[in-house]
Amino acid sequence: MIEKILASTVVSAIVTGIILIFDNNRKNCISNITDERRKWREDIRKIIEDLSSNLQCTQEGAINRLQSRIQGIDSKVSDSHIWETINELRQTKAHTEKYNLLISKLIDYLDLLLKYDWERSKKEIKLNFRNIVQLVYGLVLTVYAVYINLNNKLAFASNFGNFIKVISCAFFLML
Repeated sequence: MIEKILASTVVSAIVTGIILIFDNNRKNCISNITDERRKWREDIRKIIEDLSSNLQCTQEGAINRLQSRIQGIDSKVSDSHIWETINELRQTKAHTEKYNLLISKLIDYLDLLLKYDWERSKKEIKLNFRNIVQLVYGLVLTVYAVYINLNNKLAFASNFGNFIKVISCAFFLML
């Protein structure tokens, strides 16, 4: 009888611990990512504001800052259309009609980039279905391991090694 109470207590502590770890990990990731994204969006908005200025030195400074804030040309998710526009701007004389059109085009691209990033951030904050399935599967595996261990005719101590293996497997599935 004491073994069953002890096993139930251990299982509830493990399940609670796993859920807390999962929840804290998710909250920390979301917090860090959203803070960094918020700063990035603020920088891009300031760059757009500076690009809208009629002062060439302000626009050049904005373009220089922009180059450090967007994906590289060789990256997997390339902002190549933005890089091409920047390169065209560098080769075009300031305050000509073509230059002003390129600035306008660059501002439009950055507006779309902000919109895309905002939508992506909203998706990442939502709870991922795959993570929920992993958590439920791990919890079911943990409860099953305890059930098998309690209903097995062998002594609790002799099965404890297998019990720990199953619990460890369940824990890693939930991460």
